Amino acid sequence: MIPYLMGWNEDEDGPVTQEAIAAAKAGVSADVPAMMPAMPSTPAPAPPTALVAVPAAGYEAALAAGVKKAQLSIAKCFVLALASGTHIAFGAFLALTIGGDVGAIKTSDPGAQKMIFGAFGLPFGLFMTVITGSELFTGNAALVPLAVLEGKASWAQLVKSLVVSWIGNLVGSLFLCWLVKMGGTLDTGCEDEACAAVSIATAKVGKDINHVLAKAVMCNWLVCMAV
Repeated sequence: MIPYLMGWNEDEDGPVTQEAIAAAKAGVSADVPAMMPAMPSTPAPAPPTALVAVPAAGYEAALAAGVKKAQLSIAKCFVLALASGTHIAFGAFLALTIGGDVGAIKTSDPGAQKMIFGAFGLPFGLFMTVITGSELFTGNAALVPLAVLEGKASWAQLVKSLVVSWIGNLVGSLFLCWLVKMGGTLDTGCEDEACAAVSIATAKVGKDINHVLAKAVMCNWLVCMAV
């Protein structure tokens, strides 16, 4: 019988009852502590971590980021925007030195050349901007208005964020251009990289405003989705 197997003694513990048998089956005596401690239960495995936020959580995260950006001081926003400007410029510089220096591929397979140019350009600059928490005008143009529309930031904060981040990005990118020029890292002759830089700049300033605006909207859209 189960109680006897667990060390039950009728002289000390009393007669065996149905309650004692039921308690013994459950691993505990009705009158004395259990002879054998209960085994700890195995904790349930943790749910897998989501790699992509669901829409509601993503929206709340974007809103919180917009509020944080809106509350930055002018000085801090400018310094972070300056850093982001150099990061994006580094990405463009990398695209020129790699994607712009494959003349043979451009001639034989223009699509592959564009793939190389794009893969080593903006993604690198965006990666550095996100990792360092810098202020990029593109992201601010999406996140801070969101905070304003939700009533968590003011219109004055929006103007401050957009103006300061834009100026900081411009100054940072011009600073890297100056370093590239002083360092002579892009040949002044008609090498592939230098020619690519000149042709891209010439094409950009030669477009009409409607063309530039449409491409700017598409670019900003994709960058905001990436961030």
